[in-house]
Amino acid sequence: MSNGTNLPHGNSGEPDSGPRPFAWHGVGEALVADDEPAVRLVTVRALQRLGLTVTGVEDGEAAVTLFRADVTRWRIVLLDLTMPRLGGIEALVAIRELRADVPVVLSSGYAEDELGSRVRDRDRLAFLQKPFTVRTLSEAVLQVLGPPDGP
Repeated sequence: MSNGTNLPHGNSGEPDSGPRPFAWHGVGEALVADDEPAVRLVTVRALQRLGLTVTGVEDGEAAVTLFRADVTRWRIVLLDLTMPRLGGIEALVAIRELRADVPVVLSSGYAEDELGSRVRDRDRLAFLQKPFTVRTLSEAVLQVLGPPDGP
């Protein structure tokens, strides 16, 4: 990584070989914003398999609106970097203004370098390169949430 951060990357080159124990399992509510319905659906289902209750929305504006309605509801937020109406970085900034400590995973088909100086506060923030696997998604969730809640 050229920017020196410790953000995990998505596709690590290893195949996602089917069922196996997940690296992370927990409880709580996740908010997923991705404008691609198929990606949003896969992400929602994967997070549900990790034990989270998940709400999926089509863009950053919808994510900010839901988050604003109850800032304590969400345990984690996953944002696609490039979305119509309000992109991932803009949504991240708005969400962190409402609750600075919320864990966030940003995902993109573009390289992490695109984040550059646009994201100053990288505390409890992970980057997930698309396409990603359930394993790399769970690793990003583990990075921002910490150890699992239970079995």
